[in-house]
Amino acid sequence: MADSTVYILGGADSESFSVKRKTGWIPLTDMSNNTTIRRFNARYDSSEAVSAKIYSNGDSSTTLWTGTLPSNDSSGDNKYDSIKVGRRANSIMVEISTSASTATDLEIGKIEVEIDGK
Repeated sequence: MADSTVYILGGADSESFSVKRKTGWIPLTDMSNNTTIRRFNARYDSSEAVSAKIYSNGDSSTTLWTGTLPSNDSSGDNKYDSIKVGRRANSIMVEISTSASTATDLEIGKIEVEIDGK
């Protein structure tokens, strides 16, 4: 087996960086109907606040909803947070981001969007 080397990137020399990730478009129902998005749920560990945005119905420039997941103590236990959304859509795109920081301890274990079922 060949020797391998692991390089740790980010946070060295007090470099500031941010994180931003988006899903693709997720259909919630057929295109002729809307459904209610009840809650945004996340299991995460971060010393920085995490911003969550939901876009709807193919419009990636206007946010349907914005929420903030507060920082937690990085104790190794993932924090679970649930935020009320209360908006209607037939498809969504979820974006998660952080502000520029030198922190390197963001870990997201699970993201869920709770909707009314048919």
